[in-house]
Amino acid sequence: MMFAQPRSFTREELEAAAARAGDHFKCMRAESESSTAEYYNSVFDQAYSEVEYILSSTDQLRNLADMATQLFEEGCLDTLRYMERPTLSADDFKKLSETNTDAKGKLSQPETAVMAMDYLRRNLNTRLFPWLDSDVAPADSDLIAAKCAVAALVADQKTKTMLRNKQSHAQEEAVRAALVNDAGYTKVAAHDFRMLAEGPKPGEVFHKETSIDGVKADVVFGLYDGRVMALECKVSNTAVNSYKRLNHETVDKIVKWNNMFGSNGIVGGCVLQGVFAVDNLVSAQQAGVAMFWSANLKELTDYVLSTKQ
Repeated sequence: MMFAQPRSFTREELEAAAARAGDHFKCMRAESESSTAEYYNSVFDQAYSEVEYILSSTDQLRNLADMATQLFEEGCLDTLRYMERPTLSADDFKKLSETNTDAKGKLSQPETAVMAMDYLRRNLNTRLFPWLDSDVAPADSDLIAAKCAVAALVADQKTKTMLRNKQSHAQEEAVRAALVNDAGYTKVAAHDFRMLAEGPKPGEVFHKETSIDGVKADVVFGLYDGRVMALECKVSNTAVNSYKRLNHETVDKIVKWNNMFGSNGIVGGCVLQGVFAVDNLVSAQQAGVAMFWSANLKELTDYVLSTKQ
């Protein structure tokens, strides 16, 4: 049986598609500028207040050890991580502090609180809190500068995380909606599977991400010819970042699926949004990745409908 295959693009076509995707990405970011700024400002204000509380309750950080249990009970760890040099992810904190936890219930236990705060105190960013290196009390300007600096670090990181998560979720839902509205699909409950016979039936799309033979896929659905299609939805903000998103994360998964099920059993592809280097697109396509774009989901639904023939 001859199966319909996704379109393969020339380098020139990939260059044009990447340019359109970049323009689409800029338009989307421009449209969300107001809501993004509102989110950033809200996070900044909350973080500013939390830093202010930490400073005032610890004699401007000089009594952190005495306040360890209370600060962890009140959930201040998140802000304290941004007061470090360098700032810490939650995972880094758990490892480097040797507490193996960031749960406030466990951190507020006396022995764990001492261990955690001892690490945090040793690594405070004294460039933000210069009075800690002297016996001189901080000036009001020092305190304001420190609060603004930490709040900006918190707001910047949390806003970037929010944008990535929001874009990724919206992208996946747009793909499912296109399949339902334009290709006649029905959304069904997702479940992990290891054999293709256990996957979605023709015309079914799983309602959320699922695991295929132990490897997560963002959008999984049954093509009309009986094969399964697994799509990775990737958002990239820079050409450099596109290598990680596409050539590392996506290619590795699709090569594994093809080796396990064969190209006549599963069709692996990606839906791309944002900025991608053309060389990375060419390399991924050569590795067997079918390519579609969030800016033109009609190409995806046209291919899916072609599997009816």
